[in-house]
Amino acid sequence: MSKDFDSVLVEGEQIKWEGKPKFLPYIFSSGATILIGIIFLAMTSWISSFTKSFSSVKNSLPVSNIAMQQRAVPAVDKATELIDKQTSAFSVILIPFYVIGFALILSPVFKIFAYEKEKYAFTDKRIIISRGVIAQNFKTIDYKNIKNSQVKIGLIDKLFSVGKILIFTGEIASTGGQNSSVYSLSDNLVGLSDPYEVYKILMSLSEEKK
Repeated sequence: MSKDFDSVLVEGEQIKWEGKPKFLPYIFSSGATILIGIIFLAMTSWISSFTKSFSSVKNSLPVSNIAMQQRAVPAVDKATELIDKQTSAFSVILIPFYVIGFALILSPVFKIFAYEKEKYAFTDKRIIISRGVIAQNFKTIDYKNIKNSQVKIGLIDKLFSVGKILIFTGEIASTGGQNSSVYSLSDNLVGLSDPYEVYKILMSLSEEKK
């Protein structure tokens, strides 16, 4: 057994299993996040392009009708000046949305730096999850607090012959808004080479504490 969890083990506590995810499936485990980022960025770009299209109003006048165009130019100049100002302001407002979109798409890059500290352990008392980018952070889950758990194998997991274990402790979150809905939060052990065997160990240790 490694010494990665020694700093959080209590006296007499013993590690029964420990492991870490496979590199590639861990990096790409946020596939849904990447997809959301692409959609988010595409919608933001479309909105930006749509607002900028109004600045071409002046050039959309019929070229054949010179007299009408000459009379319309002063009014159009004022309108386009106003639209240009509004478009510039709106473009500034859209900057945070671009940042969010790129951050979601680049989530695998962040995971590369977090991979070294992503480790899991089952002791005779609890589950310990190690995560972090700069500093190593630990989260523990007592077996008695586990409400439900399951093995899940998604498309990316299938491609890399791995799986994940979802652990539910009763934590919930809300989507917010007028039509908000509540959903359960889970702690996920991802990129496991043999998820069903690991799940058996988890169930055995959990049953002993209930």
